[in-house]
Formats: sequence, structure tokens, C-alpha cells
Amino acid sequence: MSQLEVLAETVKLARLLGTTPEALDYLKPLDAAQLRELRERLSEAEFARTRPMFQKLTQASRLLPNALVAMMGEKVFGAVLCARIAGLMPADRAIDLSLKMSDAFLADVAVELDPQSARDVIAAMPSKRVVAVALILVARGDYITMGRFVGYLSEPVIDAAMKAVTSDEALLRTAFFVESKEKLNSLIGLLPESRLRSSILLAADDHSGLWTEALALMDHADDKWKRKIGDLAADQDEAVLNSMMQAAQRLQVWDSVLPIVGCMSVKSQRKVAALPGLADPEVLNGIIHAAEHHSLWSDLLPLVGYMHEKTRRVAAQVVEHLPREVLLNLLSTANSKKLWPDLVSILKLMDEAEQRTVVRLIGEQDEAVLKELMLAMDRAGLWGEVLPLVRMMDAPARKTAALLVPHFPEEVLLRLIETIDQLNLWPDLFALSSDMGDAELQTIADLIAQQDAALLDRLIQGVDQYDLWPQLLPIAARMNKDVLLKFRTALLPLSNRIASIQAQAEKLGLMKSLGPLFADS
Repeated sequence: MSQLEVLAETVKLARLLGTTPEALDYLKPLDAAQLRELRERLSEAEFARTRPMFQKLTQASRLLPNALVAMMGEKVFGAVLCARIAGLMPADRAIDLSLKMSDAFLADVAVELDPQSARDVIAAMPSKRVVAVALILVARGDYITMGRFVGYLSEPVIDAAMKAVTSDEALLRTAFFVESKEKLNSLIGLLPESRLRSSILLAADDHSGLWTEALALMDHADDKWKRKIGDLAADQDEAVLNSMMQAAQRLQVWDSVLPIVGCMSVKSQRKVAALPGLADPEVLNGIIHAAEHHSLWSDLLPLVGYMHEKTRRVAAQVVEHLPREVLLNLLSTANSKKLWPDLVSILKLMDEAEQRTVVRLIGEQDEAVLKELMLAMDRAGLWGEVLPLVRMMDAPARKTAALLVPHFPEEVLLRLIETIDQLNLWPDLFALSSDMGDAELQTIADLIAQQDAALLDRLIQGVDQYDLWPQLLPIAARMNKDVLLKFRTALLPLSNRIASIQAQAEKLGLMKSLGPLFADS
């Protein structure tokens, strides 16, 4: 459960105990579920203690006309006594008695009533009466009582009450204290878009201080409504999103905000990622801390992918200091949710030493993880970013990658060669080929053989630039005569180097296979 739920439960418990939330600071180790259980047990204990006495009063009241009982209840016994006996009598009689009482007194009774014990009475209460009581409670600012009853009212009654209560502040404050969180989705569904928008704008008003309530409403909504309300917020002036993010940091409720952002459209997520405030190290620390402790990496990583480089660099500085077990969780999420490109966008901005630490962790994972990493980067068109990382892995991981790559589909391998050619990453390819077996080397040889003369020229230039002949020659030895003749043409500009290259071929024992390459030497 989120920190917002903890806050709501603390306020409700303080109300029950007749104290302030601050006085309950000693309960901070408890989560929201534990606080709610404590509150419910205290309430149940109080009702159980007085139940025998109130049962006798309920039985005695049957001897008197309802009109007289109602009058005595309101004028003599008071709201507490009436609230206690309401759940002990048949619902039809309780309703009849309530019709003979004033709206203001029923509002007093509602404050003291245990909704669970009187659920049948609440469900049978006429809509007009519920609306009248709701308006009084709103006027009193008693949103806790309002929230306690939502779960026991039918949708038509809730709809009537929301139409009567036109205050967006009242709506947000009531929703914050709703006990039956599952009712919030239907409650949101009753609201027109214009009211959702006006509620967001009210929360963003510096003078309202209502982001706590607005974020709590969004937090408990299902993904469809998180997206709807989140996108509405993003569609407003940038100041609205800034205000929302500032509130999340001030309240330290990123555990509620990240899932909201995670449900937004890509357009809205880009707006959030571009907020200047996200580049603040304290803010990113708070966000990453929430992702770490509440398993929200799948919500955070896509957002990182949309951040400006300056912000991503700050995020990288935070991530690189995470403990090993946290990094492993991060890697697991990136793999299971196919978010490798987003993680790599952070990884490439880390300090070299920390980058190597994370790369080694990736290399320690099983073959399926390495395979998904490379295929995910291929889908994102990012071979150029993953090959240098694979080269940084420890020997066993490089060996695994070397044996995997040649078995990828041909279209994947063609994209790989295209990227290597464009970015001159031949050293990264040949670093892998050094760990390949005969079958894998033959695949690479066949792949290179398909390329045009211009690419072969660039390949030769790259190989000579980085002195990669010991790696290329074993691959070339697997090519047919026609391809070797193309290579010989590409070697013409290196006539002064051919003798040295031939010497390396002789040293490797490849002259028989490479004869056409040096035929005229």
C-alpha cells in the first residue's frame, strides 16, 4: 500500500481516538493495512463493550410509537445512542425512524455510526435523504464521514450526491477517505471530463494544497482511469505537471505517482520526462528509491528513455551506486518487460568502472537473458550501443554471445552488419568472432559474402585500421573463390601491406584456402 494510504489511515485513526495525526507518529512503522486493522479493531471493541446495553434499549423502544422514539432520540438521547442502536434494529424500522428526524441530526448520527453494522439501513436510505445529509457534511467539512459511507451506497445514489455536491474540493477530500477503494473507479466514471479537468486544475493551484487528495484518487484508480486523468493533467499547462511532480517530491509519494505516469500515453510521458525539475538529483533519488522499494522499475525505465541526456546522466549517477541485489532486480525487469533499450540508455552514461560492474552482472545472467538483450536492441535499431557492451563482458559471457549471434535470423544479422558498417564497429564484431566455432564462423563468412563491393572496401579499410587481420583471415578462408577475388580487388589500395597480410595468413596456416587472395602477390 502507498504512503498516501498510510496518511489517510493515520488521519482516520486520529479522528477515532480524538487526537491529531502528529500525535500518532509512534505508529509510523505500521503500513496502511495495519493501521486500518487497528482502527477497525478499536471500533469493534467499543461497539462490543456497549452492545448489551444498547440491545436492551432497542428492545425497549419497540414498546413505543416510532414517532415518539424518533423525537426522544433526537431531543433526549442524542446522536451517539441513536447511532449505536441503528444497526441493532430491522432496517425498515430504522428507516422509518430516520424519516421522522431532521437532516442535521441524521448528519450527527452519521458521524457516530458504524457503517458496517448499519449497512442494510444505509443501502435502504432514500436518495434525497442521503443527498441532504451529504450537503450538510460537506458544509461542515466532515469528509471522513462522507468517505466511510461511499462503499455502502448504490451507484445511482452516489451519482445523485456527486451532482448535488458541486465542489471539486469536497469531491477530492471525500475520495481521499473512501474506505471501499474498489468503488472509486465507478465514482470516477460518473464524472464528466470537465469535472476531472477542473479537479486537476484545483489540485495544481498553489493555494489549495489538494495534490495529496488528487494523487490518492489517481493512485486507486485502475489503469484506464490512471491514463485518462494522467493525460488530462499532461494536456494542461506545463505548470500543472510541475506542480504535480513537486507535490510528489514534497510528500515523497513517488510510489503512487510512478504507476500513474507509467499508464500515461507516450506523448504525456515525454512531457513528464522533459520537466526540468526531474534533473534534480534529490528528485531522481526519490524516484529511484520508490522504484527500488516498490518494484516500479517497469514504470520508471520507459520514462528514462524519454529523458533529456542531462537528466539521464543524473539518473545514471544514482543507479550506478545501487546495491548489487537492486541492480539484479533492475536487470530482471528490463529483461521480462523488454525494456533493455531504456536501461542501456542509462548504462552508457555511467562512469566506466560502474558501467563495467553492471555489464558484468548482465554477463552473469543465463543465455536467454543475453539473447533477449541483443534481440531487444536489434528491434530498437541499437546494435551500435549493445556491441561495445558485449565486448566489455567477461570471457564466458562473450563466448556465450559469440555462439548466439550467428544463429539469429538472417534479417537480424543483416541489420547487424549494416550497423557495424555504418559505425565502423568491426573491432566489436571480430572480438566476438574470436570466440566462435567453425559453424558460427561459416555463418559470418556467408553473411559478409552477400555484401556489395563498397561494403567490402570499407570492411578492408576498417580491418587494416585496427589491425584485425588475424580475426578476418579465418573468416575469409571459408569464402569461395569469387568472393576472395572481390576481396583481392579491395586490397589493391593496400599493395604495400599485402606482404605483411600474406605473412599473417601463412602463420595461421591458411594459405591453401586463401590462395586466390594472394594469387598475384
